[in-house]
Amino acid sequence: MKLLWTLALVSFVFFVVEAEKDRFQELKKWAHWNQIKKAVLQERLPTTPDVENCTALPDRLLDWFHVLRAMHVREEQKKRGNFEAQKPGEVIPHLKLREAKMPFPSGFDQNACREPISSVFRLVLDKNHDGVLDESELAVIYDIATEPCIKKFFKNCAKERETFTEAEFCSCFTAVEPPCLHRLRSNLPALLIRGETRVMPGAYTPSCEEDGFYLPRQCRVTDRQGTKECWCVDRHGSKIEGLLDCVDNTEPPKRLS
Repeated sequence: MKLLWTLALVSFVFFVVEAEKDRFQELKKWAHWNQIKKAVLQERLPTTPDVENCTALPDRLLDWFHVLRAMHVREEQKKRGNFEAQKPGEVIPHLKLREAKMPFPSGFDQNACREPISSVFRLVLDKNHDGVLDESELAVIYDIATEPCIKKFFKNCAKERETFTEAEFCSCFTAVEPPCLHRLRSNLPALLIRGETRVMPGAYTPSCEEDGFYLPRQCRVTDRQGTKECWCVDRHGSKIEGLLDCVDNTEPPKRLS
């Protein structure tokens, strides 16, 4: 009997220690994500006052969500031991042309949610993993000093609700599209070949990743021989002058360190 009690006590102590370790790692992770939140949103603040209507707020939130998802993907790649990206600088896979036709942010299923919103909802915001954001979880978003209208934005979207399911949270972003996806959907010269969309020869087609942001390396075919002209861009599509080897453009702002 004494041996059983000893084993039970040891098991209990082990359980408590492991729980505390998990809690410490969770708190550490949240502290880092909050740092990224503040830095990324500060980086994307408008140059003109936007306090009253915050028209660009959803775009800035998508940018934050994208950086968080990319960070999660990098961490998962490290755990699996295959941190090498598809191509230098790439973290998130390419967006296929047929996927670009899917509505944003819900896709073809109104109860679904496209990236990066879905991953951030499940992996970052929904801390207890119950599929619903309650007021304490929403407070993580509301507590952004540089975004005075963020609470009003989500309260207006909530329409008297105090919580959000993933689909409800996703619906708050129906008025915006990630920058590369937007250009791909609105300015894509294409033709139909055997029922599939193909890009017109000689046209520049932005290379997007699954979140709808620009991949680091952009190219266009300049002649009939297939010669390519390539350049590096940030995740919003702005050309980075003087850079020959394109690097990961999803890294959080350097001032984090």
